[in-house]
Amino acid sequence: MAKADQLLDSIIDRLGKIEERLDNDDHPEELSLANWANEAFHEPGEIGGIVVDEGRARESDCHCIPLGEHSKLCYSKGVVGALSQDQERLYCEVFTELPASPALIERQRIMKDVAVLCQSKVQDIPEGQRLEPFLQCMSKEAKKMGLEL
Repeated sequence: MAKADQLLDSIIDRLGKIEERLDNDDHPEELSLANWANEAFHEPGEIGGIVVDEGRARESDCHCIPLGEHSKLCYSKGVVGALSQDQERLYCEVFTELPASPALIERQRIMKDVAVLCQSKVQDIPEGQRLEPFLQCMSKEAKKMGLEL
């Protein structure tokens, strides 16, 4: 199987985990979309990006955006998505801090607010049927707030 096919299969498998997360009642009140997506794409307790080219990830500098006093998002070429702390230790010898633009901060706030809102809207939908309404709600509500998904 080609690497692209393996990656696509992995993403499709992990999308099923998004629905599992929506169907469980263990969501925190303060739901960060980045954290939610990270958890949906990894085994319980494991977070981080999806490594598609480990060699490139090890050779590339990591770029990090501070998100608060004790929080940052780090990225590396060769990895799709934000890195976990374990991945930062593994792949990042050099960190380049990028300023968090006002637009990024606003986007993060909107996504968080929309995720919390949409989570509450789908909680009464039967298990196994929440994913599509949740994603539709995310798109609709984000658009209302000026954010295209």
